[in-house]
This record gives sequence, C-alpha cells and structure tokens, in this order.
Amino acid sequence: MHYASWYDRYPHSQVGHFNGIMAQGMPNARDSQRLFVGPWLHGAGLVNARVIGDLDFGPEAAIDYNGLRLRWFDYHLKGIDNGIMDEPKVSLFIMGSNTWRRENEYPLAREVRTDYYFRAEASGSVDSLNDGTLSTEAPGDEGSTTYEYDPRDPVPSIGGDLFIQPMGARDNRPADVRSLTFTTPVLEEDTEVTGMPTVELWASSSAVDTDWTVTITDVHPDGYSQTLRQNILRARYREGDEAPVLMNPGEVYKFVIEMYPISNLFKAGHRIRMTVSSSAFPKWLPNGNTGREMDEDMPVIIADNTIYHDAERPSKVILPIIPQGSQSAGDGRH
Repeated sequence: MHYASWYDRYPHSQVGHFNGIMAQGMPNARDSQRLFVGPWLHGAGLVNARVIGDLDFGPEAAIDYNGLRLRWFDYHLKGIDNGIMDEPKVSLFIMGSNTWRRENEYPLAREVRTDYYFRAEASGSVDSLNDGTLSTEAPGDEGSTTYEYDPRDPVPSIGGDLFIQPMGARDNRPADVRSLTFTTPVLEEDTEVTGMPTVELWASSSAVDTDWTVTITDVHPDGYSQTLRQNILRARYREGDEAPVLMNPGEVYKFVIEMYPISNLFKAGHRIRMTVSSSAFPKWLPNGNTGREMDEDMPVIIADNTIYHDAERPSKVILPIIPQGSQSAGDGRH
C-alpha cells in the first residue's frame, strides 16, 4: 500500500514504486498493491486534516487513516476477506472538486497530453516581471523575455511541499510578481489536470550555469494564486545528474523539466498559471551562477536569463488533461 500526498515532497517516489512493481513485479505483487494519494502535508499525523495551508479541502479530505490501514492489515495478516482487494488499484483525491476517485493506473490511460505555450501577449491577470499568456495556440514571431537573476535576492518559495511553514496550499502571488508568469484566459469550463506535467524551456543565460524554477498555480477568481507543484533544474545537469556540462553564455538550449505528480480540477472561472524564475528560497539554495560547486559558489554572479517563446523555440508546459465525463474505474468514498 503506497500512501502519498499532493503537498508532500515525495509523491513521485510512491508513484515510481507503484509503477515499477506494476512493470517488473511478479504477478502476485502486481495484483496485491494499491496507490492512495490525498491532499495532505508530509507526515502520517496530518492525513486526518481537511485544512491544508490556507484552504479547506472539504470533509472527504479528513479520512480515517488508521481504519484504512487496519483493513489492509486485516486482509493480509489475518486473512479477513473485507473486500479491500476487490477495489480498484488507485485512489486519487482530486483537488478543486475535493472528491475521491478510483482508478486502475497513474498516470491515467485516458489522459490527453496538451501543449500550453508561453505567449508574449499580456494576460492582464498579474503585475509581474512579465505578464504573458498560456495558450494552446502555438506562438509566432514573438521573440524572448529577459530578466535579471541576482542570487543575493532570490524569489521566495511559498507553501507547496516545503517542510517548514508556510506549507500546503498558499498564495503564490508574492513570488508570481517577481517571476515571469504565463496565465490562461479565464477558463470557460472545468479543466482537470491529473498526471505528471512536463515543461520544455528554450532558454539562455549570460552565465555558465544557473537554475530554472517552474511553478504551477491555480488562479482563483479573486486573484489568489494557489501553489500546486514546483520543480527546479540546474542548467549544468540538463544532460543528467552524472554528466554536468556548463553552458556557453548566450547560447540557446532546450531544458526539459519533469514536474511531480498532480491532480487538480481548475474550475470554470479560474485560470492556469505557469511561472518561471531562477530561484525559490528557502526551498533551494540559490545558484551563484559561477559554475562551481555549492561550497565554492562565491562570490556570486548576476545573470541575465532569457526565455524564448517563438515559433522556432516554443517554450511550453505539457499538461495531462483528463476529458470531462471520461470513464474512470469507479467512484467511491473511504
């Protein structure tokens, strides 16, 4: 039984374990495992909560965690046929709708991976370094956007899977206004994102090394920018952790950043936002842009970092969209 949380640091680990056994385990192991993902923070003592950060995720979020585990142990250790092994393999809490749904896999086989491009046109939703639009229409001749990254003045990390306060669902606007933002128009219908998004950044820097941080938020009608998922890529590790390669200043590279698992229903009237910066402190120690290791990364260098969003270099996020009304393995409460 793999337990995970959307606001924990490790849902990718539990999902990876689950899928690894499904792909490589013996038949009995594949048949006998379950994946269970809720909206909570890190720690077993927090899974009975319905308020995660700023938001109340409703009565279904506060599960009987011990009761669920006892059902599992009663079946496997005492041989009590309580029906738990007849249920679908995956249980997901869909944030936004704040309900549980049963599935047989994760990511979902019915996901539709959809390109959302970074566009230059202003969305009018935030007063940020760059208020761009996130669109399913590919860009034309729109050029690039450059910002200055000073490691001595990093963009703050706010909520999400931090292990220090503030944790959980928080308002990311103080970080949004210091980042490049790309935001959809107001959604006309509910849009579910469940799976593992991928960000493809076409970018360059005046430095030989820098960081790229990307954040997905759910922008509510009142402007509240709910932190959902964030990740980072250190430029020198773009070809893998075992093969650091510094950049040539000014040269354009394609950076691929795999986001951790997510499940959120962006309701009609909300917006989807992607932010791009080069820091998120204190979650990650700022990159000094020198190309040296962390303990030698002084004095720091100010970098001019550029994100490209044109037809030849279309930076984008690939979102796993779940068609509304599509068939799941079966709904149910715990």
